[in-house]
Amino acid sequence: MASLTIDALLELWLADLRANDLAPGTVRRYKSAVESFLAWYDKEEQRCLTPEQLSPITLIGYRNFLQRTQQRATSTAWHKYSHGLYG
Repeated sequence: MASLTIDALLELWLADLRANDLAPGTVRRYKSAVESFLAWYDKEEQRCLTPEQLSPITLIGYRNFLQRTQQRATSTAWHKYSHGLYG
């Protein structure tokens, strides 16, 4: 069985959020948060993310990037991202 791409997984996750009656605005914010992470990864690593490459180290790198660029506390930066990813 072929593994799904990140884009396919994102679409499945968004469909699940909609099926569970999350507000459209919430779904848009979650999608935006994940897309921001994916854009950061593409730029940082010079390649598209695959599910196999997603690791705690990668997430920590993104959290650190958010802290540096948005000058937010660790908990705020992580809260925004983790809710976007894990709903």
